[in-house]
Order: sequence, then C-alpha cells, then structure tokens
Amino acid sequence: RPSVIEDDATRHSPEPFPTPGHRTIEDMVEFTGEVGGRFIKSLLYVAEDKPVLVLVRGDHSLSESKLAEVLGTELFRPATPDEAKRFLGGPLGYVGPVHQVEGVRIISDTGLESRRNMITGANRKDTHLRYVTPGRDFRAEYHDLHEAVDGDLCVRCGLPLKVAKSIEIGHVFQLGRRYSDTMGARVLDPAGKQVSLYMGSYGIGLERILTAAIEQNIDADGTALPVNVAPFEVILTVTNMEVGALREAGDKLYEEMCSRGIDVLYDDRDERPGVKFKDADLTGIPFRLTLGRKKFEKGLAEIVDRSTREMTDVKIERAAGELETRRLRPG
Repeated sequence: RPSVIEDDATRHSPEPFPTPGHRTIEDMVEFTGEVGGRFIKSLLYVAEDKPVLVLVRGDHSLSESKLAEVLGTELFRPATPDEAKRFLGGPLGYVGPVHQVEGVRIISDTGLESRRNMITGANRKDTHLRYVTPGRDFRAEYHDLHEAVDGDLCVRCGLPLKVAKSIEIGHVFQLGRRYSDTMGARVLDPAGKQVSLYMGSYGIGLERILTAAIEQNIDADGTALPVNVAPFEVILTVTNMEVGALREAGDKLYEEMCSRGIDVLYDDRDERPGVKFKDADLTGIPFRLTLGRKKFEKGLAEIVDRSTREMTDVKIERAAGELETRRLRPG
C-alpha cells in the first residue's frame, strides 16, 4: 500500500493557474514548492487504438507490467502529441483527468484514492489545475499500478517497506499446464483418469553465483572470494624460482598440501614477486602462502588472508597444517 500523505481538508473547486514551460513533475515541484506526492501524474496511452489515461501519484512511477495486467494486453504505447490534442484537447505535459475527457478510459493507482486538493494538468498549454479531488472532479477505476518505493506499507503487517538492490541467482516459474497440454504429457489422477500434469521451471545460475560473490567481495585490487566459491583455496607463491632451496621448499609444501586435500595453485612462474602478488590479489584466492628469501632463511613462511589482508608468519613445517585449519573455518 502507498504511504499516507495528509491533504488539506478545506473544500475548494478546481482552479486553473499558469505554469509556463513547466511540464514535468520535477518542474512543478520546483515551481510550486509542493512535494511530489501532492501531484497527480497523468500519462496518456493508446491501448489497441483506444485512449487510456493512467494516473499515479507525482512521486511514484508507473509499473507497465501492472498496467498490462489491468488492460489485459501488452499492446499499448504512449500517446503522440497529436493524439493528446485529439483525445484531451491539450498538449502532452499538461494533460489531466478533469474536463474534456469524454470517451477516454481513466485508470488510477490506489495511491490517489480518497485524496483531496491535488494538482494536475488542465489540458491546456502552460496551465495546471489545483484543488483537484479524485472521485468528485473525475471518476476512475482504481488498481495497484505504481512501482514499489521506500516507505510503501506492507499489505500484511502495515510496516514500511525498504527497497534495496538484490542479485538474482536462481528462479522458479510456475508453468501450469501450458506446455503439458501441448506435448500431451499426462499422468493418472487418483481416480485413474488421464490429466495433464502441472509443470514448473526451477533454475540456479552457477555463473550468477560466482558473479554475485565477486560483486559482494571486491576491492581495488581484485576479488576476495569465500573459500567454498573460489577456484582454489590457497595460492602458493615462491618469490624466486631460480633459488634452488626456495624451489625445493615450494615443491615440498605443494605436495604436502595436496596430500592434505587442500586445493592449491602453485605459482611457479619466472616472474617478479610484485607481479605474482598482484595476480594473486586479482584472482581472489582466499589465502596466499609465500616463500620469500629473507623469511625463508629464518625458517618462516608468510600466510596472507585475502579478505582481511592479515599477514601471519608461521614455521614452514607448520604452514600446511595452519592452512588446513583456516580453510575449514566458517565465514
């Protein structure tokens, strides 16, 4: 349900006033100083060659999918300037539901029901009407037509709704018997009679799961993927493969992690350490185990948590065990 806006209860008759060059709700809000919810937004459509005037609150947007449900067709389009002149007697930007609307179907959003003293187009160039009251100054059908916005009220509990961005990773479609009737897909009901079965479509997108995880776990250097989504759990980086002792220690660590069931990527490329670190950050592998010359000489390896950037020095012989423990932690 739309949020409630208190109106002036004083009885007034519709009154035209000049609004030169002010065609949009935004223009009128600035021109009059009134809030958007005090306006009636009038949208003229042509549905299967018949004019339909659709009304929503000035601070709302029309949902064309809801309109299609009400009209019973998707064959509708915005009216042209010539059609606005022919059907309503005025130019687009100044159309409204009061006067000169004979033969035009008027469909209003429920957000305008029981409102009073509103502002709308006067069907005359550079002119609007104030003190327009739905139900008194025009008649309309009322339907839920507007797109939900912050502050709309839940139809079940009455509390305000919050609009937020979401990511679709799966979907369910109820197909009914549309395809089973066509294909002759039948089953026996409890009475032994053949009936078309009900069908549904249930999908989950593997690529969407990955892109959703990236969108929610990204920084300036790349991604920081959760362990259960990342392509590898650990990236083993040896800073200089030309140093025999480092290379041998890296090979040994790689074999140990594989034997423990750790999914590890071994970066044994002949590249500078900075390049390897940048690539590790970019790919989003949750942990980086680094063997560098200075710490190696002290018997240490470095573990970096990609999501927190936390660096920990561990004994080389304990590194695989420490990573096995970390990758099993929730989060």
